[in-house]
Amino acid sequence: MTLALVPLACAAPAPPARPRTAAAAAPPPHPAPPHPGPPGLHTTATAPPTLTAPLPAAPPAPAAPTRPAPTASPPPRTGAGAPASRATRPPAPTAPASPTPPPSGTPTASPSSSSAAAPRPAGASADALRSRAARSCRQLSSGLFRRDAARPPDVPVCAGVGGALHWTADLDIDCDGRPGPVCHAGSGPYFQETTAWNGSDGRPLSADEVPYVVVPGPSARWSPAAAGVTGGTLAVLVHGERVRYAVVGDTGPVDVIGEASYAAALSLGLGGAPQAAGTQGDVLYLLFPDTRVRPVEDPAAARAAGRDRVARYLRETSP
Repeated sequence: MTLALVPLACAAPAPPARPRTAAAAAPPPHPAPPHPGPPGLHTTATAPPTLTAPLPAAPPAPAAPTRPAPTASPPPRTGAGAPASRATRPPAPTAPASPTPPPSGTPTASPSSSSAAAPRPAGASADALRSRAARSCRQLSSGLFRRDAARPPDVPVCAGVGGALHWTADLDIDCDGRPGPVCHAGSGPYFQETTAWNGSDGRPLSADEVPYVVVPGPSARWSPAAAGVTGGTLAVLVHGERVRYAVVGDTGPVDVIGEASYAAALSLGLGGAPQAAGTQGDVLYLLFPDTRVRPVEDPAAARAAGRDRVARYLRETSP
């Protein structure tokens, strides 16, 4: 009796077990345990939860909020940082300058008219000064000067229009005077701790600090003192597009012309080591015997006196 009942009970559960194993064809490795009935039921119960766990994938839900977060942060950084500063920079230099010239009746035209004072330095341009000097040359020197000891003499000292003396030569470096960081006993074999004229404190001028010009020593060829040139006489140097102000501060050889202090060369953009500074190109030297700079060692005093005297020179020699 028990034998007949056992097959009947097994036959009844057998059909449902087949479709389950067919649907779960993937998990055959799991039926390794000996009991097919109960383990199959447990595996099918566990398989769907495991399949459904990766499908909902709780991670994708947090991934969505994280994506908008970075996109929301960059816009405030770029909007508040870079554009704001860029917008404020251009209007300061550019906006006031460009709109002011076209409208002459607007109140902004008045600041532009005040900035129109800039043409004053334009009037003292290098080309304007060279043009004035080239107009006339009444030769003061009885002969010509050399640019360097090895070159033939070809430079006259001229009396030009407007009360100016002038010549065009190269620019060699004079490192004489009070020792400084560049000009001192070790800077060259010709260094001397004296200058022909001293400063207001009684000490020699400093070639490192004072832009000064060297004039030839007095001779039968030319005497600077006879032409009213002395220590502190205003000198104007013109090279390229630069116009710089200096004083007469030292004397040199009686037959060579074209020399200035290291500070003067530096102001013209001709600096460097003392032996290599200066230029072999043309430099226009303009001297105004009627103007003395005091104190002679003060570059600011030379600039102030130079601007005034050059402005008057250009007015008096205007075409």
